[in-house]
Amino acid sequence: MTTDEIVLSTAYLPPVEYFYLIMTSGRVLIERNENYVKQTYRNRCIIAGPNGKQTLVIPVLHGNTSKSHIAATEIDYSKRWIPVHIGAIESSYRNSPYYDYYSDAIFMAISRKYRYLIDLNMDLLNTLTKYLSISSAIEFTTGYIKNCSKKEDFRYLLSPKSNSPVKGFNPEPYQQIFDERNGFFPNLSIIDLLFNTGPGSTVHILGQSSGIK
Repeated sequence: MTTDEIVLSTAYLPPVEYFYLIMTSGRVLIERNENYVKQTYRNRCIIAGPNGKQTLVIPVLHGNTSKSHIAATEIDYSKRWIPVHIGAIESSYRNSPYYDYYSDAIFMAISRKYRYLIDLNMDLLNTLTKYLSISSAIEFTTGYIKNCSKKEDFRYLLSPKSNSPVKGFNPEPYQQIFDERNGFFPNLSIIDLLFNTGPGSTVHILGQSSGIK
């Protein structure tokens, strides 16, 4: 699948499918004019821990109603989520082949204490796209896009609760730290792929579709 333009929601350490969409699109719009949606990738990611899948959630303020604007959604620092997330990532991946190459920059971004969720997410996205050598143009929307007839709209389709809706995305197994114990988990946070396959991550993502040349 190759698309000229797509629309995505903001996301915290997004899953592999998110980057597949970015890498197979010419232009990417991140929606910053929607209302916050609970229990989505906007403030959570899924990693592979010693005991199976583990969900890491950023607590937010004013995020319990459907009328909270995503650009004004604040991170709740009264909860000690930063050391919890860093500790979980460290215990899950410190023995992975490429952990030392990427962890410092990721932890630095997480620890910056951005006021708004969307700013933290964008900092991490910029860091991750740099490591993946992604050249697609990524921009924020300037207004809420109501009619996406000329764009591929994935703002409300990607979900930690359902299988990937992305055509052509067929996750192939790679070596994960705890796969002998837990089996292979597809489409986890991109950091799982990065820590385990390093520079091979880009080839792996693009290799998800037999249609990519």
